[in-house]
Amino acid sequence: PFVLLLLDYWPLNRVATDHRSLTTLLLEKLPLIALSAVSSALTHWAQTEAIVSTATIPLMDRVANALVAYVAYLGQFFYPVGLSVFYPYSNGGLPGWKIFGAMLLLASISTASWRARRRCPYWPVGWFWYLGMMVPVIGLVQVGSQAMADRYTYLPQIGLSVGLAWGAADWIGAQPGRRRLGVAVAAIVTLELMICAWQQVSYWRDSRSLWSQAVAHTSRNGIAHHHLGLALLDENRNDEAAAEFRKMVQLKPDFDEAHRLLGVSLARDGHFQEAVDAFQEALRLRPDSIETYDGLAWALACLGRKSDAVEAARRAAVLAERRGDVHAAAELRRRWNAYRNDPSKKSTPHRGNAAP
Repeated sequence: PFVLLLLDYWPLNRVATDHRSLTTLLLEKLPLIALSAVSSALTHWAQTEAIVSTATIPLMDRVANALVAYVAYLGQFFYPVGLSVFYPYSNGGLPGWKIFGAMLLLASISTASWRARRRCPYWPVGWFWYLGMMVPVIGLVQVGSQAMADRYTYLPQIGLSVGLAWGAADWIGAQPGRRRLGVAVAAIVTLELMICAWQQVSYWRDSRSLWSQAVAHTSRNGIAHHHLGLALLDENRNDEAAAEFRKMVQLKPDFDEAHRLLGVSLARDGHFQEAVDAFQEALRLRPDSIETYDGLAWALACLGRKSDAVEAARRAAVLAERRGDVHAAAELRRRWNAYRNDPSKKSTPHRGNAAP
């Protein structure tokens, strides 16, 4: 509805030609505003479990991140390289110079756009389109643990495109020389964006490429290290997977799944004692993990510790029964009873699908 108000100003010129007051135009949009309010309330309700409290990320930190994100998205609009599928929140907080610089830049562009409203009305419309449409997704209401998300910019950046397109048309005017230059620049920019798009799409060909790109272009990105480790584990590149899970453990030492997957990758690579240590740390953090007990049993079996392995497998089966997963409990008992009768029949630990 508020974008429609901008369009009422320009290009529809309803404010000037119809002499309508802002109140009249707002009343006209009330049904749409009501629908937006209902949609917002439903979205908030649906995302309740994913919404991060202000105790975890204080409001001032969110405002600071929003200012910096506005500028980062603006930079990506003009230079879309080094993108990531996930941008982590800065644990230590953003530097003051970056926050102040972002605030100063946004204020300067907003002031310049407003001052140009009579001569170039497309500038304030395009700019405030961008600023306004980013508000619901800029992180003031934080959903998930990302600091930014490129997918949120598709509609807001239309405003920037509007400002640039009409600004270029105004600059070119009827001058043949500028028109030829405009065509050349447009062709170069289009070619550049085609190359950037081709390159970006190539990162989505498989999980390893996608998360490798995220690791390369962000810092302290535990989510990216975790998912890259999973991708490498699926390809049986166990030593590389272990390196990624170690980084995840360093960034988030209380995440039990990272320790468990580190144990899986180490055990698959033949480092059984280190795997046992990783599994035991995972159990210290989460004592009721069936998958961790199963992995621990496998690592212990590979070390020749038969009785310890059977005991760990028994605990996994008991936990499965307590959860009501009779099939999993029966399968665990079957596999480990076979091992007890013939130690050469060792189980293989589950990778699992848990994410941080």
